[in-house]
Amino acid sequence: MKRRTLLATPLLLATPALAQDRPIRLIIPFAPGGAADNTARTIARFLPELLGVPVVAENRPGGNGMIGVDAVAKAPPDGSSIVLSALGALVVNPHVMRTPYDPLADLAPVTLAVRNPLVLVANPAMGARTIPELLTLAKARPGELAVGSSGTGSTNHLAIELLNLMAGIRLTHVPYRGEGPAMTDLVGGQIQMVMTTIVAARGHIEGGRAIILGTAASEPTAILPGVPTIAAGGVPGYASDAWLGVLAPARTPAAVVARLNGAITEILRRPDVATQLRNQGSDPAPGSAAEFATYLRAEYEKYGRLVRQVDLKME
Repeated sequence: MKRRTLLATPLLLATPALAQDRPIRLIIPFAPGGAADNTARTIARFLPELLGVPVVAENRPGGNGMIGVDAVAKAPPDGSSIVLSALGALVVNPHVMRTPYDPLADLAPVTLAVRNPLVLVANPAMGARTIPELLTLAKARPGELAVGSSGTGSTNHLAIELLNLMAGIRLTHVPYRGEGPAMTDLVGGQIQMVMTTIVAARGHIEGGRAIILGTAASEPTAILPGVPTIAAGGVPGYASDAWLGVLAPARTPAAVVARLNGAITEILRRPDVATQLRNQGSDPAPGSAAEFATYLRAEYEKYGRLVRQVDLKME
């Protein structure tokens, strides 16, 4: 406890008060449960000891994350409202639908929080057990292999489309209303593969009903020791990282953003917190606000190009 007290002291004394020390709303733009909810509530549990103010985690689901993000984009720029958003609401939605906010102009990046590695899993009966074997099979049978996702326009779906483009193959995308139904059809043999999170696939993998071909992450992750990336399996440069980041309203003073960044990154770097999040399928990835701003813009441009290339239309 002494270490945490010493860490908290400069955060409380060296930077301005947050909105006259009013409670902070940490908006979760998704329903309870899942990676975003777990990560946000973990942060909210420890923030008060570092910032000296109450922190309330509030679920504001709807519009694939847009409702919660918009609430923060329109909130007073004083640090009293922040959002933990997934990439979909920030870098995909603006390219496929009309959003009430501009993610690059209306929000101030605070920090990247976690990455949630996607995995390409297969029914063992498909015959391919590695990415090189899949590429050989897919090139021999263009359009015949079906791969499920959690829905059209989802991160999972875009990871599939990116794989098709970069590997020069044609996997047939099958959208589902969530990862659970997709995994059910995979196990039942209705589709051959699913691009999904490790949390959704873990039980089926441990039961031998599904196998991991590779991870879509940009680099190997401690969550999946020994599992190769798709890039290393024969698609150089491939990366489709699912991630969550914290943002405040645009025009939030830089000192307030720095204070929030310092507290949240300190929490995410605690060994006990990191272990807890990894057990839930999330890999902590905190950094500076400037690093997140650069990454956010790069992801926005990357997914904009991909949406145009595949002519993605929302259903």
